[in-house]
Amino acid sequence: MPAAPGPEPAVPLSAVILAGGSGARLGGVDKPGLALDGRSLLDRAIAAVPGGRVVVVGPPRRSVGEVIQTLEDPPGSGPAAAIAAGVIALGSRRVAEPAPADVPRSVPTIALPATSADVGKERGTETGPDDLVAVLAADLPGITSDVVRRLAGVVLATPAAAGAVLVDGRGHEQWLLGVWRSAALVTALSAHDSWAGRSVRALLQPLSPLRLPATGDEHRDLDTPADRSAWEDRLGATFGPPD
Repeated sequence: MPAAPGPEPAVPLSAVILAGGSGARLGGVDKPGLALDGRSLLDRAIAAVPGGRVVVVGPPRRSVGEVIQTLEDPPGSGPAAAIAAGVIALGSRRVAEPAPADVPRSVPTIALPATSADVGKERGTETGPDDLVAVLAADLPGITSDVVRRLAGVVLATPAAAGAVLVDGRGHEQWLLGVWRSAALVTALSAHDSWAGRSVRALLQPLSPLRLPATGDEHRDLDTPADRSAWEDRLGATFGPPD
């Protein structure tokens, strides 16, 4: 009788998490710092990332685990510029900084198909051209490691794919909830010397990503008071003030 197959290998995945913005549509609230069940939305995004280097682009904040913090250039110049700053930081030799001792480490590692065993590197190393990079907003109450795992899985299953994004029931892409090949992101960013003031769609749409249908409300973000009320109704919980 043949031996039972072993567990799927754990494959590190780096991430750029966008945690800037003014939160103007939500009354100037610092959205990444909003707490749900005692954990901020930023920490939820970090916890959805399965290993690798994590870059948080935005004002310095306390967070779980070890992250690299950086700012877009110039500060406040938009999410496309923030992605550019995050990708640059991923490719640098900057060292991830540990969270304060009283903050629990909660960044998990997920299992991906055996064919992806050679993708990614050990946590804390630089990304390579074939590595995967999750690009996530820090205002996604429904973000989980399962969402990231599914996106990574479809990219790995399609060697020619530059990346994959979630789409809602109407076919609209959630550009800040996707997984990309590092080399594809670098190629897209090389189209302009500066991405200040440019749109995320202009950056990522030319890569023709795979489109993965969202399950339930996992793709929905938190932009307005109506969004906040809807999420609180769905979750049966109230968002606490930023930490």
